[in-house]
Amino acid sequence: MRDRAVVVGNNLVQILRESCAESCVGCGKKCNQPFEIPIEFTEHYKVGSIVEIERFSPAITSCILFGIPLFGIFAGVIFGKFFINSDLAIIAGCFTGGFFGFLFSILFAKRIKPPKIIKLLSCEVSENDI
Repeated sequence: MRDRAVVVGNNLVQILRESCAESCVGCGKKCNQPFEIPIEFTEHYKVGSIVEIERFSPAITSCILFGIPLFGIFAGVIFGKFFINSDLAIIAGCFTGGFFGFLFSILFAKRIKPPKIIKLLSCEVSENDI
């Protein structure tokens, strides 16, 4: 996901939002209010420079952090129900599957790259961009 952003400080950019519905699903903030995210600069950018950044979309991040553990829980329940067919096995499979799903989601979450600046769009900033 690529966004335009304004450099507002040392290792801090402010995302410029184009347009969307009343409230964003990913961050829960109003779309007309910009938000700031930390980012590591590979070069020195002046405050007020407009840059293009690349970051993961909230949908992919949510899928990794919530979908994989949920899949592990369901897999544990199915394994406990159909292969062992015991209430205790269902409960144990639920916790075991959730635990391993959580571990897998941590491993995948470490592969998510932090946001980075792709290119410099402008060194000047106007009042409309802030």
